[in-house]
Amino acid sequence: MHRKTYVKPSRRSILIFLSLGAFVSLALSFTFNDMIRYDLRQVPLIIGGLYLGPGAAAILYAVLIGFRAYFGVDTGFWLAIFIHGAQTMAIVYLHNWFMKQAPNKKVLLVVFLSLVSSVGLMIFMYLLGYTLGWLEWGTYIFGCSFVAGITTAIIETEKVNFFLKERALGIVKMETISQMSASISHEVRNPLTSVKGFLQLLGEPGFSEQKRSDFVGIAIQELERAERIITDFLTLAKPNEQSFELVNLSKELAHIVKVFEPMTNMASIIVKAKLEDDIFIKGDRFQLHQCIFNLLKNAKEAMPDGGEMTILLKKNTDKAIIHINDTGFGMTEEQIKQYGEPYFSTKGTQGTGLGTMVSSAVIKAHKGTINVTSQPNKGTTITLTLPKMEPE
Repeated sequence: MHRKTYVKPSRRSILIFLSLGAFVSLALSFTFNDMIRYDLRQVPLIIGGLYLGPGAAAILYAVLIGFRAYFGVDTGFWLAIFIHGAQTMAIVYLHNWFMKQAPNKKVLLVVFLSLVSSVGLMIFMYLLGYTLGWLEWGTYIFGCSFVAGITTAIIETEKVNFFLKERALGIVKMETISQMSASISHEVRNPLTSVKGFLQLLGEPGFSEQKRSDFVGIAIQELERAERIITDFLTLAKPNEQSFELVNLSKELAHIVKVFEPMTNMASIIVKAKLEDDIFIKGDRFQLHQCIFNLLKNAKEAMPDGGEMTILLKKNTDKAIIHINDTGFGMTEEQIKQYGEPYFSTKGTQGTGLGTMVSSAVIKAHKGTINVTSQPNKGTTITLTLPKMEPE
């Protein structure tokens, strides 16, 4: 399964975005009577300063004044220094209080600051003799306030959504950890309980040396089983790519098939292997062995009454492709969708799902894909695709 990751933008990227917003606002400004420049420059200053703090407010103020100077040092420029300077001081003073408020109060404060700034600028312009009609004054006063309020509302909505998504991901992680802990406890306890029982029997009189030797052998097998279970859990972590090496997949797969052959012979399963020579990949040899062995073991266990297993290895331009086909009991569409998910198994209480989890994790870590096609009572085909490498 692939989960989307939600990443907060960095402080620097937000400042750059707001600075560009101030520049675009000035670049797209218009004048009412060739004297008064109207734009939305104060919106990035108010919002950026209140959310990011005094340092950001000072930077945005300097950037805004610099951009305004670029468009002309006139009466409006000096007004901008005064009005935006007062805004910046108010923002610095209110920042800590602002960040503690509920979303609706934040929207109201931003709108209020924008209104006060616009009214203050209007008063200064009136005192300087600039006249506008009621429509122009209304646009000047309420335009920025409306945009600033809407922008703040959008920010607060996105913050809530981000928080809910992060919380949901945290719940999923905790559930996974809980499931894993329970599974580790259950799976490791079983062999350890067996070992404890056989060790207790060794302390009882009346058993022959052969019987005691059998007890020791079984106890060792159970400890090895516990070790394999722990190894499977550790494999769920991504393999360290620094340990990756050039692997001759053809030779490795041939070796795995040879090692696996006695198990299939005992289960009356015919194995057909067709492997192209000298196909190389970059990977962790041990992890790949474990992955493929798990898949072959699953295929074998899907044919309790015997059957046929086909293993193909081929290549195309840039991929190595492995097909593992069995004639077992197969899977439904719903089971295919769950393949590789935590602790899903087609074996009921007989399986833990660790094998498929490990195999999926290993293939993903090797930048490959795993695909399943299956039909109930007809069999299953597992297709592994891995990036092909050329030997140096």
